[in-house]
Amino acid sequence: MTSDLMTEEAHDVFVRVASETPASAMEHLDDVVALMVSRAPTWARSVDYDEPAKQTEAHLSTLFSSGHVNPREMPAYLLAKLAAKTPDLVAAQNLPRSILEKFPAVFDRMARDLEGATGDGGDRREGLLWTYARFVLAMSVPAGAQVIDLVSHVPLKSALLSVPRSGSLGALTRYLGCGGTGVWFRDHTDREDLSEFNEEGWDRYYVRVAELLLRRPEIRGLVGTSWFYDPKVAVISPRLAYLQHRPLERGAFLMKHRSNQYDIDQATLTSKTRRGKYEDGSYLPTSYSLLWARNELIAWAETVSSAPLAS
Repeated sequence: MTSDLMTEEAHDVFVRVASETPASAMEHLDDVVALMVSRAPTWARSVDYDEPAKQTEAHLSTLFSSGHVNPREMPAYLLAKLAAKTPDLVAAQNLPRSILEKFPAVFDRMARDLEGATGDGGDRREGLLWTYARFVLAMSVPAGAQVIDLVSHVPLKSALLSVPRSGSLGALTRYLGCGGTGVWFRDHTDREDLSEFNEEGWDRYYVRVAELLLRRPEIRGLVGTSWFYDPKVAVISPRLAYLQHRPLERGAFLMKHRSNQYDIDQATLTSKTRRGKYEDGSYLPTSYSLLWARNELIAWAETVSSAPLAS
């Protein structure tokens, strides 16, 4: 039986790959599936995005460190088995149709990756859990321009540290005013699908977030953390200015963090201009969080949506 979350073709791949699980590994993997589903709520509260993949990979390594099966193939079989659980896990999240319709593309991609991850192929084995564990456990959901983690937090410590880093009380005041110590949605860029990573795509994405917020009254709003929210990026790379200017115009606010090597690597990876300014010392890539409180985000989405938001 298929689900609206996946095409028949993807479903058939998952069934086939799961059926190819070596008999000696079948019981172990069934236990790991149950373990992952039971731990998902705990992992969702972790500050480490990769916690599900790390713990599962470590567990698989221990289980299959010796024997007649290839431990590198186990994530493919495991994910194929987990895919059968995903529709029920997603249903429990009460997602709007605008987000549900984004799942088939993810599962089509996952099916292609699993097909090349077992047997003599193996060219797609690496990183499978890191790419798909959160999707199959319904901890993160595709939403177009970004992927949304359904449970995240913005620590009070970060808001306090933003004061000396920015020389302003603005972010702390806004954070406290919107109940910032509560639960937030957090977004990430899906590097495997950048088809909606443009100004219009981000607008559509924010409307989807608003529809999801209407179903989750306990969520404080949306937060994203990246080097491209640094105000200096809008000057150095004007084509990226919309990423911060549009939300800021609609009620969002910025919280300054520190620079780290990851920010430097990402900010200078594809831009000769940013790389040159970093190398000559005129630009230090720095991470910022962009926070958009629920009331402001929903209010904006209601003004631009051509139809009432699907709550």
